[in-house]
Amino acid sequence: MKNYEIFQANISRQAYDYVNSEGWDKAIAKYPALKSKFIEQSSEVTKELMNEYDIVATVKASDLEDVFTAGNIEQERLVRLNQMHSVSVGDIIHDVESNGWYLVAPFGFEEIIVSTL
Repeated sequence: MKNYEIFQANISRQAYDYVNSEGWDKAIAKYPALKSKFIEQSSEVTKELMNEYDIVATVKASDLEDVFTAGNIEQERLVRLNQMHSVSVGDIIHDVESNGWYLVAPFGFEEIIVSTL
């Protein structure tokens, strides 16, 4: 088992309310963290967007799929550090031991090349 950290964008209730009143385009311009809801490729993760993420939990898991399972089905395995939702597309998983960073993509995971950020 390895140590992993789960990161999610810090999106306020106010930001979601703004989406409902003004639409996604205006809301993303005002609240950049909302862009995390539309990320599908690791190349879309920028340094500015990474600043919108907070660590929300840690977990011991065998691999990224196991982290995803813990974050959705077996949440009692998580050590919660902050308010969080289930692990979903746009979230980021950090493999602490290898220092690998991974985007939860629509199908599987994509490595984020941190040195380019």
